[in-house]
Amino acid sequence: GLNLWANNNFFIEDSKLKINYKSKPSLLDITENIRSNGVRGPILLRFPHLIKKQIHSLYSNFTHAIKENNYEGNFNAVFPLKVNQFPHAIDAVTHEGKEYNYGLEAGSKAELILAMSKTPKNSHITVNGFKDKEMITLGFIAAQSGHNITLTIEGINELETIIEVAQESSLKIPNI
Repeated sequence: GLNLWANNNFFIEDSKLKINYKSKPSLLDITENIRSNGVRGPILLRFPHLIKKQIHSLYSNFTHAIKENNYEGNFNAVFPLKVNQFPHAIDAVTHEGKEYNYGLEAGSKAELILAMSKTPKNSHITVNGFKDKEMITLGFIAAQSGHNITLTIEGINELETIIEVAQESSLKIPNI
Protein backbone atom coordinates (compact mmCIF):
# COMPACT_ATOMS: atom_id res chain seq x y z
CA GLY A 1 0.00 0.00 0.00
CA LEU A 2 2.96 2.38 -0.16
CA ASN A 3 1.63 3.77 -3.43
CA LEU A 4 -1.57 4.74 -1.56
CA TRP A 5 -0.18 6.32 1.63
CA ALA A 6 3.57 6.86 1.39
CA ASN A 7 3.47 10.05 -0.73
CA ASN A 8 7.04 9.31 -1.84
CA ASN A 9 8.20 9.57 1.80
CA PHE A 10 8.91 5.84 2.11
CA PHE A 11 9.99 3.26 -0.44
CA ILE A 12 11.18 -0.34 -0.71
CA GLU A 13 14.77 -1.00 -1.75
CA ASP A 14 16.83 -4.15 -1.23
CA SER A 15 13.78 -5.70 0.49
CA LYS A 16 13.83 -2.96 3.15
CA LEU A 17 11.44 -0.13 3.94
CA LYS A 18 13.43 3.09 3.66
CA ILE A 19 12.84 6.75 4.41
CA ASN A 20 13.17 9.02 1.39
CA TYR A 21 15.38 11.55 3.16
CA LYS A 22 19.10 12.36 2.97
CA SER A 23 20.96 9.02 3.32
CA LYS A 24 17.69 7.06 2.79
CA PRO A 25 18.02 4.95 5.95
CA SER A 26 16.16 1.69 6.41
CA LEU A 27 13.63 1.47 9.23
CA LEU A 28 14.96 -2.01 10.01
CA ASP A 29 18.55 -0.72 10.22
CA ILE A 30 17.47 2.15 12.49
CA THR A 31 15.61 -0.29 14.74
CA GLU A 32 18.50 -2.77 14.85
CA ASN A 33 20.91 0.06 15.72
CA ILE A 34 18.66 1.21 18.58
CA ARG A 35 18.28 -2.39 19.84
CA SER A 36 22.05 -2.92 19.69
CA ASN A 37 22.38 -0.09 22.20
CA GLY A 38 20.26 -2.03 24.67
CA VAL A 39 16.94 -0.24 24.14
CA ARG A 40 13.96 -2.58 24.52
CA GLY A 41 10.21 -2.13 24.50
CA PRO A 42 8.23 0.00 22.11
CA ILE A 43 10.13 2.50 20.00
CA LEU A 44 8.55 5.64 18.62
CA LEU A 45 10.29 7.14 15.59
CA ARG A 46 9.52 10.70 14.56
CA PHE A 47 10.41 12.35 11.27
CA PRO A 48 10.31 16.17 11.63
CA HIS A 49 11.14 16.62 7.95
CA LEU A 50 7.78 15.00 7.14
CA ILE A 51 6.01 17.48 9.41
CA LYS A 52 7.72 20.33 7.56
CA LYS A 53 6.81 18.78 4.20
CA GLN A 54 3.14 18.39 5.20
CA ILE A 55 2.87 21.95 6.53
CA HIS A 56 4.48 23.28 3.35
CA SER A 57 2.10 21.19 1.22
CA LEU A 58 -0.91 22.43 3.22
CA TYR A 59 0.02 26.08 2.74
CA SER A 60 1.00 25.62 -0.92
CA ASN A 61 -2.33 23.99 -1.75
CA PHE A 62 -4.36 26.62 0.09
CA THR A 63 -2.33 29.45 -1.49
CA HIS A 64 -3.04 27.97 -4.91
CA ALA A 65 -6.77 27.58 -4.14
CA ILE A 66 -6.97 31.13 -2.76
CA LYS A 67 -5.45 32.57 -5.94
CA GLU A 68 -7.49 30.32 -8.24
CA ASN A 69 -10.77 31.30 -6.55
CA ASN A 70 -9.93 34.99 -5.93
CA TYR A 71 -10.58 34.42 -2.25
CA GLU A 72 -10.14 37.61 -0.25
CA GLY A 73 -10.03 36.12 3.25
CA ASN A 74 -7.12 34.71 5.20
CA PHE A 75 -5.94 31.16 5.72
CA ASN A 76 -4.78 30.36 9.24
CA ALA A 77 -3.98 26.74 9.99
CA VAL A 78 -3.71 25.20 13.44
CA PHE A 79 -2.67 21.78 14.69
CA PRO A 80 -5.27 20.26 17.06
CA LEU A 81 -3.50 19.41 20.31
CA LYS A 82 -5.95 16.58 21.01
CA VAL A 83 -4.20 14.66 18.20
CA ASN A 84 -0.80 14.54 19.90
CA GLN A 85 0.35 16.39 23.02
CA PHE A 86 3.79 14.81 23.32
CA PRO A 87 6.41 17.55 23.72
CA HIS A 88 8.63 16.32 20.86
CA ALA A 89 5.67 16.35 18.47
CA ILE A 90 4.44 19.79 19.53
CA ASP A 91 7.97 21.22 19.39
CA ALA A 92 8.43 19.82 15.88
CA VAL A 93 5.06 21.19 14.70
CA THR A 94 5.66 24.67 16.10
CA HIS A 95 9.29 24.80 14.93
CA GLU A 96 8.59 23.54 11.41
CA GLY A 97 5.47 25.69 11.05
CA LYS A 98 7.01 28.90 12.37
CA GLU A 99 7.62 30.45 8.93
CA TYR A 100 3.90 30.02 8.14
CA ASN A 101 2.66 31.17 11.57
CA TYR A 102 1.18 27.69 11.88
CA GLY A 103 -0.52 27.55 15.25
CA LEU A 104 -2.23 25.24 17.71
CA GLU A 105 -5.85 24.46 18.48
CA ALA A 106 -6.91 23.95 22.09
CA GLY A 107 -10.07 22.28 23.32
CA SER A 108 -9.43 22.35 27.07
CA LYS A 109 -7.80 24.61 29.67
CA ALA A 110 -4.75 22.36 29.84
CA GLU A 111 -4.38 22.46 26.06
CA LEU A 112 -4.80 26.24 26.04
CA ILE A 113 -2.03 26.62 28.62
CA LEU A 114 0.14 24.30 26.52
CA ALA A 115 -0.65 26.30 23.36
CA MET A 116 0.21 29.56 25.13
CA SER A 117 3.58 28.15 26.19
CA LYS A 118 4.48 26.57 22.84
CA THR A 119 3.00 28.84 20.16
CA PRO A 120 5.26 31.55 18.75
CA LYS A 121 3.70 35.00 19.28
CA ASN A 122 2.63 35.56 15.63
CA SER A 123 1.15 32.10 15.26
CA HIS A 124 -2.53 31.46 15.74
CA ILE A 125 -4.23 29.79 18.68
CA THR A 126 -7.80 28.65 18.15
CA VAL A 127 -9.96 27.64 21.11
CA ASN A 128 -12.75 25.18 20.35
CA GLY A 129 -15.02 23.09 22.52
CA PHE A 130 -16.79 23.91 25.76
CA LYS A 131 -15.62 27.19 27.26
CA ASP A 132 -16.58 28.13 30.80
CA LYS A 133 -15.79 31.53 32.33
CA GLU A 134 -12.35 30.39 33.50
CA MET A 135 -11.35 29.21 30.02
CA ILE A 136 -12.69 32.36 28.38
CA THR A 137 -10.75 34.47 30.89
CA LEU A 138 -7.65 32.45 30.05
CA GLY A 139 -8.26 33.33 26.39
CA PHE A 140 -8.36 37.02 27.34
CA ILE A 141 -5.11 36.58 29.26
CA ALA A 142 -3.54 34.97 26.18
CA ALA A 143 -4.63 37.92 24.04
CA GLN A 144 -3.29 40.37 26.66
CA SER A 145 0.02 38.46 26.58
CA GLY A 146 0.32 39.08 22.84
CA HIS A 147 -0.99 35.81 21.45
CA ASN A 148 -3.01 35.81 18.24
CA ILE A 149 -5.95 33.92 19.75
CA THR A 150 -9.45 33.22 18.45
CA LEU A 151 -12.28 31.97 20.63
CA THR A 152 -14.90 30.12 18.59
CA ILE A 153 -18.44 30.63 19.80
CA GLU A 154 -20.38 27.41 20.10
CA GLY A 155 -23.49 28.80 21.77
CA ILE A 156 -25.16 31.98 22.96
CA ASN A 157 -24.08 31.23 26.53
CA GLU A 158 -20.42 31.42 25.48
CA LEU A 159 -21.01 34.78 23.79
CA GLU A 160 -22.72 36.05 26.95
CA THR A 161 -19.76 34.88 29.04
CA ILE A 162 -17.29 36.55 26.66
CA ILE A 163 -19.23 39.82 27.03
CA GLU A 164 -19.27 39.38 30.82
CA VAL A 165 -15.50 38.81 31.00
CA ALA A 166 -14.91 41.82 28.71
CA GLN A 167 -17.02 44.05 30.95
CA GLU A 168 -15.42 42.80 34.19
CA SER A 169 -11.81 43.04 33.12
CA SER A 170 -9.50 45.46 31.40
CA LEU A 171 -7.83 42.63 29.44
CA LYS A 172 -7.45 42.72 25.67
CA ILE A 173 -10.37 41.05 23.89
CA PRO A 174 -9.34 38.05 21.77
CA ASN A 175 -10.58 37.43 18.23
CA ILE A 176 -14.03 35.89 18.27
